[in-house]
Amino acid sequence: MTWTRRHFLTFTGALGAATLIGAGAGCAEVADPVAFTALDVTESGGVDGRRNVLSVQTDGTAVLLGRQVAAGQLPAADLARLRTLLESEQFRREATAEPGKPSKYSCTDMVYLTVTMGPLSVSRSGTCGGDREKPAPAYGEIVSLLSQPRRGIFPDPVGNLEPRLQPLTLERTETGNAGGYRIAVRADGSGSVRRTGGQVDRRLDRPAADALRLLQARLLAAAPQPCAPRGAYQLSVGGTAVCGSLTGLEFRSIIVLLEDVFSL
Repeated sequence: MTWTRRHFLTFTGALGAATLIGAGAGCAEVADPVAFTALDVTESGGVDGRRNVLSVQTDGTAVLLGRQVAAGQLPAADLARLRTLLESEQFRREATAEPGKPSKYSCTDMVYLTVTMGPLSVSRSGTCGGDREKPAPAYGEIVSLLSQPRRGIFPDPVGNLEPRLQPLTLERTETGNAGGYRIAVRADGSGSVRRTGGQVDRRLDRPAADALRLLQARLLAAAPQPCAPRGAYQLSVGGTAVCGSLTGLEFRSIIVLLEDVFSL
């Protein structure tokens, strides 16, 4: 075959297009820079249907919600490193690769650990398929930095005095084998539980009071509506009736915290 000028131009044009396509396929777009803001680390799934959330504010105030409830302050060095990682191009690349998408590998006891800051989210599973997922070094370091707080272990109490603890009442209606009770907590952290057999007085310690006031603020931020029919649990914060259910994480976490404080 004799190569003419037309053959050569056709060939080089196709080669150039193929090169551009290949380069484009290998260079995924990266999400726009996102300033450091509040982040959540969520553990979800598993055969027990767990949902535990560690919520960290930009000042290092952190609260753990779910089956274990705790609050505390992150060390300044850890907070600075978190900020660097979350604002990094590497974390944006990890979030862009699979935005909000969990592992494609699944099993019956799959537990997801998801780091979310604003529009950026990276999720991995540690129970199966983990060794086959794409490496995510920024995500991995974030999870490692927060390993103790995710277990409710904080080196320091919450440093910020706001929001303040508000008076609270929590009532559980007696149903079946579950006995009823009425818990009252005052703004100074003192409280009592009344149930069949009498009343017990107790004072919340600093960690419990910190966790409760942070949970109250999160719950009230949702602008609660007037309560409809009476449910098994009735909660009032600062004189405001707050409707909720055991599926609401803040509502359920307040119940978990107070039943632990008052040994119910």
